[in-house]
Amino acid sequence: MNIRQKNIYGICARSHVPLHVGEGVKKYAMEKIERELEIDQKIDVLYDVPGNGPGALIFLGAVSEKAVAGFSSLGGREKRAEEVAREEIELSRNKKG
Repeated sequence: MNIRQKNIYGICARSHVPLHVGEGVKKYAMEKIERELEIDQKIDVLYDVPGNGPGALIFLGAVSEKAVAGFSSLGGREKRAEEVAREEIELSRNKKG
């Protein structure tokens, strides 16, 4: 079965970290999707999300002609924002059918 991805929608959220962390996750993810997957994307950032500790997360939803899939990655104190986004893109690329 050939499933062509149409769009990727995402949410980045940050809690107890500087504002640039959420924007960094978004920027890195959007650039990597554009460059490597060549798929249209829209990613929003949620600021000041309540949390038990510092960190960021990203959730991406991939929508194709015949399927919908979701992927997420969570960052923390020792994990750079770019690493959070990179993990997410790798997951979605590996599941691409």
